Amino acid sequence: MAERTSIDERIAAARARLAANLGALNERFARVRKLVSPATYLDNAWVNLGLGIAIGYVVGRRPRRKRLSSGGRPAPAPSRSIGDELLKAAVRAAVSGIAGALIRRALARETKRSE
Repeated sequence: MAERTSIDERIAAARARLAANLGALNERFARVRKLVSPATYLDNAWVNLGLGIAIGYVVGRRPRRKRLSSGGRPAPAPSRSIGDELLKAAVRAAVSGIAGALIRRALARETKRSE
């Protein structure tokens, strides 16, 4: 009978150790998941600044290709309608405003964290 109690005690101790190890493993896993998640990178103010600059550059750049006419000379640039220019300007302004708001929010969050 004493042998049976010692086996039960050893099994209980092994279960307790296993539960403790699994708890530590779950904590590590949660910490790594949080570290690797994209939200962690988007919380960084410098990443938001870089994204804002990249979006502004892509939206605001003009095409660089030159069209050649049949004689090898550059063809005249196609005329752009005022509506196209206005639409591009509105999109550029909207993206710039959104990017600016995101950057300001991220910088405010960083400031609150550092205080």
